[in-house]
This record gives sequence, C-alpha cells and structure tokens, in this order.
Amino acid sequence: MTPKLQGALQALKMLQHNVESDADEVVARVSELDARRKAAKDRTHATLSAAGSSLGEIEEFVAGLEGDNGAPEPEPKKPEPPHSW
Repeated sequence: MTPKLQGALQALKMLQHNVESDADEVVARVSELDARRKAAKDRTHATLSAAGSSLGEIEEFVAGLEGDNGAPEPEPKKPEPPHSW
C-alpha cells in the first residue's frame, strides 16, 4: 500500500473514531433529556391532580349552592279553581 493510501486509511479510521465519539455524546445528551422529560411528565401529572382536586372542591361548593342556598324553598302554587259566574 502506498503512503498516500495508508494516510487516507488512517484518516478514515480517525474519522470513524471521531464519529463514534460524537455519537456517544449525542446518546448521553438524549439520555439526559429523556430523564428531564420523565421528571417534567411526573410534575405535570402532580400539578394536574392538584388542579383536579381543587376543581372537585369548587364543583362541590357550586352543587351545594345550587341544591340548597339557605333560602326556603318556594311552595308550589296551587291550581286556581275555575271561576263560577
């Protein structure tokens, strides 16, 4: 093999090594981001659960207002008898 071909082969090997090193760095970054994604998802679910609990309390309060607001229920009207003239 000629010196130029040996140099080219050596350069290709170095390139492959560098590409693999870069790939390892990318995989590590992806793993870090995935861990952050999981943590964000967990926090999101916790926040939504808290909001759902608050909404449940509000719904109960509104239902209480709608069902019995403390005022007496109006008595049903009696039908008026027909007039006799």
